[in-house]
Amino acid sequence: MALSIIQTGSTVYPSAGTTPTFAPTSAVTAGNSGYLLMDFVESTSMNIGTPTDNQGNTWVLVTDGTHSGSIKNTGGITQAVIYKCESFISTGALTITQHLTPGGGGSIGGFLAFIEVSGMASSSQEDQVITGSTGGSDSTTKAFATSTSNANDLLLAFAFSDSSNIGTGHAVPSGWTQIAVSQDGTAGANGIAIYQSVSATGTYSTTMSCTNGSTGGYYMVMAALKSGNVTPTPTPTISITPTNTPTINTSATPTPTITPTVTPVIKTLTYRSLASNSDTSFAVSTIAIAAPAGMAAGDLEVIFYTSDAISPTAAPTHTTPTGWSLGSSNTGVIGTLNVRVSVFYKIAAAAEGSVTCTSSANSAQSGVRI
Repeated sequence: MALSIIQTGSTVYPSAGTTPTFAPTSAVTAGNSGYLLMDFVESTSMNIGTPTDNQGNTWVLVTDGTHSGSIKNTGGITQAVIYKCESFISTGALTITQHLTPGGGGSIGGFLAFIEVSGMASSSQEDQVITGSTGGSDSTTKAFATSTSNANDLLLAFAFSDSSNIGTGHAVPSGWTQIAVSQDGTAGANGIAIYQSVSATGTYSTTMSCTNGSTGGYYMVMAALKSGNVTPTPTPTISITPTNTPTINTSATPTPTITPTVTPVIKTLTYRSLASNSDTSFAVSTIAIAAPAGMAAGDLEVIFYTSDAISPTAAPTHTTPTGWSLGSSNTGVIGTLNVRVSVFYKIAAAAEGSVTCTSSANSAQSGVRI
């Protein structure tokens, strides 16, 4: 998204107190960035703290890791700063409160400029931050410069003179746009806030000047801030030239499909005999079922085993005999009886003896083995 200036504003505080406030004319928009450029003065010393606002946004002093956006005049009675809020939390009215710590009980004067910008980088916006001054000596002009490493920067600068005689005010340097200017006669409460958006890396300078013939020292803080504009990396064009043209043999003889002939194998099962046992006393939980006559190794053996319980007692459970497999086990109701029928099977290894079938409770039982 391209960098765009949304709104600017300013105010002069002839007598500020320690918590002066400022409210932009229009509501701010969530996601946009905001910047405060300001100076305050008190007759003994001045320290400007971190601003707060009614939205709970985070304001921090701009810094590039080497220089911070703060400068004081030679006597330390005036301080100028640039604070940033990289992304407003919400859209709506904004009231910003400054937090000042003067060194004495003198009157506090100040000047504040505000700018709202869209299209800035979402974090780590500082490209470069510089400060400079004439060291307290009289001067009507002062040149400042910053070098950018990012192609799309917003340059912000704030300058003030510690002279109370500034004539008709500060002149706007060539190539820059004025955010606000203060012509207040109070030393330190006069100043100018300016900006410039650039689209290429390089060194950008500004020469500050005052219209009177003799000023005090000139002081400036300047910040180059990265926008969110990113020059896209071009997508390379890839051209592929085949090295070989495949040869297709159109005269190949197809392999015939062979459909196999399936001859069914029919085997006859011979039923040898059966054995059975039952107990209707409801006094035992097991019955033994003898081996059917003529049983031999390799035979398929099947046992049908049933036991029951008188309702409301649930049908018993059955234990699969050792060496046998469970085919199925199901329950049903016959009159007042809850009945379970299980089927066990195995392949006989040799002629075998009787098999014991076990129910989970004493019940009437019956079993057939074939």
